[in-house]
Amino acid sequence: MSTVGRTLVLAERDFSAFTALAGSSPAFVFQFIEALARGGVAAGIPKAQAVQIVTQALLGSALTVQAEAAKTAPADGERGRTPADLIDAVSSPGGTTVAGLVALERAGFSAAVVDGVQATIARDRELGA
Repeated sequence: MSTVGRTLVLAERDFSAFTALAGSSPAFVFQFIEALARGGVAAGIPKAQAVQIVTQALLGSALTVQAEAAKTAPADGERGRTPADLIDAVSSPGGTTVAGLVALERAGFSAAVVDGVQATIARDRELGA
């Protein structure tokens, strides 16, 4: 399978979590894209342009996380930055990004995402995976 994509070895007990993270997460990402674009539309940006802006931002963000994760720790102990590190890197104290992040957390964003993953895992197990 590595000829058509990246592979990794997982314990069988982790298959339901893999289903949530790899199989179901594209729908979660599509939902996020739609919500972000809807926010742009609410601010007056035409839907097609909002989707284009959001998808470019997500693509760049995903490639950055991937590149950071691929960094190996050289002899000086440097490591790739985590998603949390990258959030800090683009968040100015008292700035617009922090305001948005705080609003997302107040609305339960991270908890909702974790709940969605856990619901996917539970359903996969119910189906007898």
